[in-house]
Amino acid sequence: MAKKDIVKPLSILLALAIDLFIAHCIWMIIGAVIGYSNTLEFLVKISLYLLLFGVVPSFTNGATLGMKFMRFTMVSENGKSIIYQSWRRCAAILVVVCISKIIAILGHIQLDMDSPFYVLQIVITMLAFIASLVLMMVIAIHIVRVIISGGRRRLFMDQYAALIATRKK
Repeated sequence: MAKKDIVKPLSILLALAIDLFIAHCIWMIIGAVIGYSNTLEFLVKISLYLLLFGVVPSFTNGATLGMKFMRFTMVSENGKSIIYQSWRRCAAILVVVCISKIIAILGHIQLDMDSPFYVLQIVITMLAFIASLVLMMVIAIHIVRVIISGGRRRLFMDQYAALIATRKK
């Protein structure tokens, strides 16, 4: 790829942040109209992530709305269908979202202090807190390593999907 076609990791992260912001804004509108609940929020956000990271790139040659705004797209590194690769990227994002939600659910289990399982609940809550902390640290370290590498490394979701960001048309 020519030097002018290379997309910096910060641009990719900013495009991802824009997409997540769009999903959150849509959720806030839907939540205000329908009402807020944790289950509804999870289902709506999963649907929005499927739409933003799976359906939209399938119809826009590998670009999400954030990527369109940042003026780049994703291309397959090995010539496979960009639709298949976009759905692999979407799956990688959804795995992280679902793991973090499962950890949050485990961390919010509440039992009465008289319950024989109260000690177990405390242990599960502590383990969920530690798992949440580890997940955040792993993601933060990964992002820092990608940024510091200056483009030699890619985000896990792009690596898994075998996608490369480019400004080529």
